[in-house]
Amino acid sequence: MVRVIEPSFEIEQLDGIQACQWIERAARVCYKSEGKITADSYRPFLQKLISLGHESTLEHVGVTVRFICDRGVSHELVRHRVASFSQECVAGDTRVTQRYTIKELFERQAYGKTHNKMIHLRSCSDDGTIVKNKIAAVMYKGKQPTWRVTTQLGYVIETTSSHEFLLPDGSFARLGELNVGERVMVNGRPSMLRINDTALRHHYMSERLAPQEIADRFGAPYNLMRVCINCHKKLHHGWHVGVVAHPDAIVAIDFVREQDVYDIEMEAPYHNYVANGFVVHNSTRYCDYSRDQHGHEITVIEPIGLKPEARHQWLWAMQRAEESYFGMLAAGESPQMARSVLPNSLKTEVVMTANMREWRHVLRLRTSGRAHPQMRQLMVPLLAEFQRMIPVLFDDVVVS
Repeated sequence: MVRVIEPSFEIEQLDGIQACQWIERAARVCYKSEGKITADSYRPFLQKLISLGHESTLEHVGVTVRFICDRGVSHELVRHRVASFSQECVAGDTRVTQRYTIKELFERQAYGKTHNKMIHLRSCSDDGTIVKNKIAAVMYKGKQPTWRVTTQLGYVIETTSSHEFLLPDGSFARLGELNVGERVMVNGRPSMLRINDTALRHHYMSERLAPQEIADRFGAPYNLMRVCINCHKKLHHGWHVGVVAHPDAIVAIDFVREQDVYDIEMEAPYHNYVANGFVVHNSTRYCDYSRDQHGHEITVIEPIGLKPEARHQWLWAMQRAEESYFGMLAAGESPQMARSVLPNSLKTEVVMTANMREWRHVLRLRTSGRAHPQMRQLMVPLLAEFQRMIPVLFDDVVVS
């Protein structure tokens, strides 16, 4: 059954007064009037700047907004090329093999896609086993705001807020939906304990305990046992490093900076890869709506203002599209091929970052009476929220 939702937005980490004060500090350098700064001097000063058209100073501060919209709206949004857009990316120094970072794989690809043909990354299968998988493509996604995720076992990765992490229940969740204390799946690694292979395999694969948890259970130091090479081989007899993913708790999520980010498309059937030890989803091109994480249904955004008969026809079209999509999957087509029948109303998420000057331009353009009704449905309330949260800067932007 098709799931119908309303479009929405979320403004991320914004202190409007602090933003205005920072713009004032930067702008007063132009006038050599830094000594005139007071606790509330930003208000008349910024009003004067805007009235004079001196808006280049507004570029010193940016705002990030997460939009939930349909694909038609998202395609219009990304035309604003002064802004940055984010859909599932990781930092360039993220290590995806022992030898290569994701940036290095992208640079190798410059010599041709076949240049990475012999390189296998690690993917997580449906039963949690870590398997080798081939790369379809490596993509550069521009400069995006990134956050650093740290886990209890010491794994660290820097990603955009929209990048998806594998959860213990087999579903994926975006970083922006996760909180400190929640658990994500990381690549397995051994713990050197004086217990037999059978017991170790049971604790590690059946109970899915992390190596540190196994060490704690037996009161053994984690990965610190000194053994000769022959004893090491005996301890690892019939058991391989990183054979299964295991859960690890997030202990910190911290904003880092805006930086170059990349993503990878993996070959079917496992569209995920291990990055800095985390099991993360690859490009949304391979999103499979038949999986539990999507409720075995597609989610669509209802167009605003449909007449009753038109809404009936629209719902009928959405249901036929969903049936055709799942029919193609059942016929053996991959999600990236089956998606060709999905409608323009399909729900998507876009994280957009722009400086204040660009947001003024975007909101003037997209709240105009000539803008698409679905774009106005998002942008008119967004303008009202900006005017509430940020003094002065958007007071002169009027909905037409």
